[in-house]
Amino acid sequence: MMTTSTTTTPPPPPGAAAGGGGAAGGGSGDDTADKMAAAEAASILASPGTGTGGFTVASYLNTALRSADGNTNTTIPNNTKEEEQLQTRMASLALHLQVQTQSCHDEIGRIGAELQAILPRCRDDVGRLRGGVADMKVDAGVLLRGVGGVGVESGGGGVGGAGQATTSGNTTPTALQTLQTLHSLHQNLNRTHKILAAASSWDETLRSIPNLLASSPPNLVEAVEAWCRLERGERTLAGAVAAVGSGATKGMPGTKSRRTSLHQIKSQILTLLKPQLLHALTRMDTRLGPLESCVGMYRKLGAGEGVGGGSVGGGDVGSGDVGSDGGVGSDAEGGVGVVVEEYVRVRGGICHGGWFDFVPPSPLTVAAGAAAAEGGDDNAVIGEADGGGGGGAAAADVTSSNREEYAKAFLTWLPKWYGSVLALLAEETRRAAAVFGPRLAPGIVVRVLRECFRPILPSFRTRLASLCPPGDVEAAAAAGTGSSTTTWSLDSVSSAYEATLDFLSQSYELLAATFESSSINMPSPPSGGAAAGAGAPSASSSALAADSPAAAYGLIASALAFVASPFSPYQIDFAKVERKCCGSASELVARKVQAAVGGRSVSSDRSSLQGAVDSLQTLGSSVFSLAEASVSRFELLNCGYNTNAAVATVDDVIAQHAGELAIAVSTLRTSMTSDENQLAGNFDEELVQCSLEILKVAGGMKRDLTSCEARTRGVFREMSKRLELYRERYALIQGTSNSESGAPPFAVPDSLSSTDVAFIVARAACGEEHEGQDQEIIATLARFLPGQKGGGPGHTTALFPKATEAITRLAHTCHVFVFDVCSAVPRRALRDLPSLPIWRKDASTQDALTYGILPQQYITTVGEHMLALVQAIEPFASDEEALELADTVMEGSKDVALPSWREFASAIGSTDACSEETVVGLMNVRSLKAYVTNADVGGGADSAEQLEEEEEEEGADLSATALFTNKWLDVIGLAVTGYLLERTLRVPHLSQRGCEHFFADYSYLVNVFEALGIAGHPHPILLHFAKLFSMPVEELTFSADERSAMGRAIGASERRIGLMRGVESA
Repeated sequence: MMTTSTTTTPPPPPGAAAGGGGAAGGGSGDDTADKMAAAEAASILASPGTGTGGFTVASYLNTALRSADGNTNTTIPNNTKEEEQLQTRMASLALHLQVQTQSCHDEIGRIGAELQAILPRCRDDVGRLRGGVADMKVDAGVLLRGVGGVGVESGGGGVGGAGQATTSGNTTPTALQTLQTLHSLHQNLNRTHKILAAASSWDETLRSIPNLLASSPPNLVEAVEAWCRLERGERTLAGAVAAVGSGATKGMPGTKSRRTSLHQIKSQILTLLKPQLLHALTRMDTRLGPLESCVGMYRKLGAGEGVGGGSVGGGDVGSGDVGSDGGVGSDAEGGVGVVVEEYVRVRGGICHGGWFDFVPPSPLTVAAGAAAAEGGDDNAVIGEADGGGGGGAAAADVTSSNREEYAKAFLTWLPKWYGSVLALLAEETRRAAAVFGPRLAPGIVVRVLRECFRPILPSFRTRLASLCPPGDVEAAAAAGTGSSTTTWSLDSVSSAYEATLDFLSQSYELLAATFESSSINMPSPPSGGAAAGAGAPSASSSALAADSPAAAYGLIASALAFVASPFSPYQIDFAKVERKCCGSASELVARKVQAAVGGRSVSSDRSSLQGAVDSLQTLGSSVFSLAEASVSRFELLNCGYNTNAAVATVDDVIAQHAGELAIAVSTLRTSMTSDENQLAGNFDEELVQCSLEILKVAGGMKRDLTSCEARTRGVFREMSKRLELYRERYALIQGTSNSESGAPPFAVPDSLSSTDVAFIVARAACGEEHEGQDQEIIATLARFLPGQKGGGPGHTTALFPKATEAITRLAHTCHVFVFDVCSAVPRRALRDLPSLPIWRKDASTQDALTYGILPQQYITTVGEHMLALVQAIEPFASDEEALELADTVMEGSKDVALPSWREFASAIGSTDACSEETVVGLMNVRSLKAYVTNADVGGGADSAEQLEEEEEEEGADLSATALFTNKWLDVIGLAVTGYLLERTLRVPHLSQRGCEHFFADYSYLVNVFEALGIAGHPHPILLHFAKLFSMPVEELTFSADERSAMGRAIGASERRIGLMRGVESA
């Protein structure tokens, strides 16, 4: 290191200055003479002090004191005035000489200090040069040896034939060695140059930075450039130390000292740069230049965050030059990250004011606990760390009217605010590329989107909770911040979610277009390996740039899920929230159902009964609108996740409503049958038709349930297809797709529909991160689809088993209601049968004068009623719509006749007869073929087959109206038969004349059934009893096969008749 000495020029002597005054005794002075005298005095002072013409005190004083008039004599003045002037000039000259002497001493001291600092460093430089020259000497020697070898080969020989040992085949390796030597020489020279340049410029550059920072305003651009030079020098020196040891930097500050200086200067620059950045951010709407300058400086400062990590051997030390646009690693995320954070905060904050500008049409009425928690201000929750459900209790007591107004206003305002965010993102796609470059722009736009929502998410959750609180509403009520009777609805939340999905779909198009237009070449992930950071919402949100399409898609998907996170409590606890909301709505319907049947006198007022039935029909189908809306909300919010819980919720709601209807029908039945005499007395065709209308309630429920199941399965089928497509896409993202299938590599879709976005959000909220989870969801949905059950064909899991069972019970309740109306007259007619005196009366002479025994009034009443039922039922069955509804719930209608046969079994008095299986067997015609074998009463093995043939012919020949009529005639006929048989066995004693009357009554009823033409009627036991009554007492035989329980029951009934006639069993 060389240093240039400086020479101090002496000041002019007093009186030689231009204009100030002349020589002693002169007033005007000559400028030319003064200047010449001053120059001559200066030359004398600067001349050596030896030899002729050298410096002497006398010559200098004479020249310095020479007057302006050219007098060179130094004689003593002859007057006092001239002497005083001379003394004055000598004093002034002495003072100037003293000042000059001190200045010379200072300059000498400074030069000495510099020499003391420079000489050791020069010595080290000489040592490094010596080492470099030695290396060069070695390299030159190797080069000369290589050249000599080539010459020997070319010459074909050498002294002693040494050259002959080298053949022409070894020429190529020697040339390569020569080139390698030249390359090493070039590298060594470059390395030496960089080391010497870094060492020589370190102190000067380090001293220049404080002056740049201290200027007003601070010259940050040059300060950053100077810091970058220091940082590059530090990398070079650190590489030299790593390569040749600490001797390479002998006399320089240590590595730790250099890095400490770099860190301190960088901190000072960043401190001064931050205000400029903030100012540039506030003015970027009008000027982008200052912001771009700040970005460039931060990028350069960030490029050196890994100081000291590189090596200088084998590569260009300056290859990591700062200032390159769109660098990777520390260049992208180290320095620019600070700018990005501030930039994103400022840009995202533009939309925050618009969010809190929303003012509800009327103040929300909240409970005291909510007011204390919220401070009465919805906008005050921006800093609240809400976990997703905290706002639910706070808004639980919003009144229905306020909630509806609030929901309407909020749902009208929300899309407009989303529009402003979209406008910001559209602008951001251009601005971010201009400021940060095309590489970082996509990631920054994604972060701006996240920042638009990050501070407002707690407020968003609170506003949603004002519409419908997530989580357990009853728990909120128990805490004093809500009411358990409050009616909630997810419709408003679903509408807000739909608007959010539409916004996210449009946002995705902007973000995907930004990634597509980026200048980065994003390679596809290798097949068979997972892409880092890929996946739906699992990508890192802090990355500024995506290195693959999968990572880009994951970055966008993560942002979409983050924006929609206020809805996640509703997705996670969908079944719980839906159950409460549907329960609240169904409670309103249940109260209407109760009001429809309560306080009505249906036994005497036909219009009241008809009004109740009509109301039940209307209310019966209302629950399915709730069920279908719940399925739609499940499709929207959960997209197939948590299917079992959602289906169970809908199932419970429908089953509960069907139970309420069954209770209402039972209430009508109880009111109708409270006075059997009045019911039988008021019986007419209109009453039958009105009672049959009740079947339309159950039929409508079953029809709507079937339709709801079909639509639900359609929804599940579509969700399963979409889930399968999403699973394939996710497999491409993860790189786990089957490479043999020839599937193309994953590419970021240009657009996503709202449905696709909904699946991304639902998976983020409800999905479990484990392999095969999507396949599990698809399998769960497939179980409810036709033809599948756990993978097996031909089976379908019932969607709503509880609802199906509840509607079956409702249908049975309706059957009982119709049966009670239609059987009221026969039951009243047969009620007093055992106590009639005619059974104990013996024959008299007057009986001989009569034309024979005629059927008694009670049995004719029953027969006429059965015949009249045909005309009463057919008008209802003629209505195709009514018939279609009622006929769908006729399955199991025969069960309403079982109570009569249970009474018959009880009257038999046998233990075997009282079992349910025996009771069903006694009523079933087909089951009697093996027990009643009397051919005269239609028994035998052929009777059941004949019955089946008759039923098939009847079904083929009769119309739907006749079939429906016959079904009810069959039910009523079975009940009447069983009740008649029971009443018969209750007769304590039966005379011969009484037997004749029974035979006549039974024969009449048999004729009635035969006239009706109902398959299975007259009943075999009815015929069998008629046969027993027609037999003389001495010929009375018991033919039942008693090898089974039912045979023994029939045998016991035969013996019971025998006892009534006074015949002991054999």
